[in-house]
Amino acid sequence: MIRYLIVLGAFMAGARVPENFGALLCETARAWRQRLDQRLKPLGLSQARWLVLLKLARDGDGMVQKKLAGRV
Repeated sequence: MIRYLIVLGAFMAGARVPENFGALLCETARAWRQRLDQRLKPLGLSQARWLVLLKLARDGDGMVQKKLAGRV
């Protein structure tokens, strides 16, 4: 994740985006999901379940399943 932030900072400063930027981004996302799964495990949740609950909490009650599926 730190590598991603360094690359992102360089990009924002006008530097050229490295060829492996996409790979770094994917690696960072995977690490984030794994860490989130670890933190949520004691609550009986996974990142996927948490995301659904987050969308429901932010978008309010009464959302139909089709609309929810489109948002996650």
